[in-house]
Amino acid sequence: MNLPAGEVVTDAAPVEPKAFSDLLQDLGKRSFNGYVAWLGRGYDGLEEGVVLFSEGKIVAASYEHLKYDHIIDGKDALEPAANVVMSKHPVYSVVSLTAPKINLVLAFNERVKLPKPIAPKDFVGLIPKAYSDQWVKSVIKTLSQQDIDRIRLLAKYGLTGVKVGEI
Repeated sequence: MNLPAGEVVTDAAPVEPKAFSDLLQDLGKRSFNGYVAWLGRGYDGLEEGVVLFSEGKIVAASYEHLKYDHIIDGKDALEPAANVVMSKHPVYSVVSLTAPKINLVLAFNERVKLPKPIAPKDFVGLIPKAYSDQWVKSVIKTLSQQDIDRIRLLAKYGLTGVKVGEI
């Protein structure tokens, strides 16, 4: 998701699942405009989740596995983004945006829009009890043969989080 500069409210704070859930719900109650982005060590690399708020509702979402440069946007991004909350050593940032900047994000990133806004509590309900590697493994299955060969070679020498038989 292409995000404009805004006012940083919180930067690189450690994610504690309960406190993070409370934060999202508090942003909803305060009719927050901006975004929350979190990054954690997941299966074989860093994963990022982002939700965009408009007047306290979540209106857009994105998930990215940075190593594989794989992005999931919109409604399909909600579950994998929520999953990142439970990854290893996640950190989050909160950035406030003006309403016109939110409209620009939505105009230039239509694929990230949710079909209809959701309440933060609905997103919080998607946060699992433990991290799951299912989304990353599904991404690996879509890689080209060249990428798979490279990952297998690196796995053979223990240079990735992937085990040799997993790909």
